[in-house]
Order: sequence, then structure tokens, then C-alpha cells
Amino acid sequence: MASPCNVRVLITNHSLMVYGNTANYIKRMTPEPKDKDKSTTEVITKIMHQHPIMPYRINWNTLTKDNILFCIRPDNGQHYYFKMNNPDNIKNDYLIPKIGISYFHSNKYNTYMC
Repeated sequence: MASPCNVRVLITNHSLMVYGNTANYIKRMTPEPKDKDKSTTEVITKIMHQHPIMPYRINWNTLTKDNILFCIRPDNGQHYYFKMNNPDNIKNDYLIPKIGISYFHSNKYNTYMC
């Protein structure tokens, strides 16, 4: 995997940008289908009725272990999520979720915070 020092994250008032070699991180982020099973369909449908958040508006300092960040494609419900109770997701100032959210946002996924 790429070293975290080879990846840079910049958050401005209007964007979340990730620079560097993120391929090794992203290749492990395989979205799941909305219709994987009945409970998944219900959960994703419920989340999609909420208002999405722009990635640059996530206040990383206020996240708790109870938060989950979802990336969901509005056209087909494909999704990927980042649980904040996973230690890997909070390492290096939330590097993995920032990489993933930036990647999924650029691929037309909406971001939701639960």
C-alpha cells in the first residue's frame, strides 16, 4: 500500500481534494449493490431520503465512533460506507475515508453522514 506520506488531502470551503497515489486504497473499495438483500435495500433507500452532504462540509473533528459515512449512487443505489468505529478509518486524520469519499464523489456518488 502507498505510504500515507505520499498522499495529500486539501479541504477548502468548496472542495475536498486528494493528491498522490491512491490506487492501492481505492482498489479495495468495491461498492455493493443496493439489492444485495432485503435489509440492505431498506437501509439504503432510507438513507437516500436524507439530504446528502458535500464532502468538503464534513466536520471531521466532530465525528464519533457512532458515525458512518455512506457513498451512494443515486441512480442505482450502489454504495460503500466508512464506519468510524473501524480504527483504520480514523488513522492519519481519516485518510482512508477522505480518499474514498473524494473518489466516489468524483464518480457521481452522494455522501451521507449517519
